[in-house]
Amino acid sequence: MTAPERPARWLVGFAAVEAGAGESVEAEIPLPDRAFEIWDDEAGAWRRIKGVYTVEAAHSLTDRRLTAEVTAT
Repeated sequence: MTAPERPARWLVGFAAVEAGAGESVEAEIPLPDRAFEIWDDEAGAWRRIKGVYTVEAAHSLTDRRLTAEVTAT
């Protein structure tokens, strides 16, 4: 079975943080297993799609702050 079409981007997590002027903060957003899975109608179960994924952390859709690659095995 080939990998299905997926949207160019999809939301897998988010965090709301606050920082004052000149401050910086860290936010940890775990990537759930489901972020790398699709529903397989034939099997009636979730199926992992292995490969390299680009993860973006952003303030908004047009204001990306961080880009990294992760590999789903």
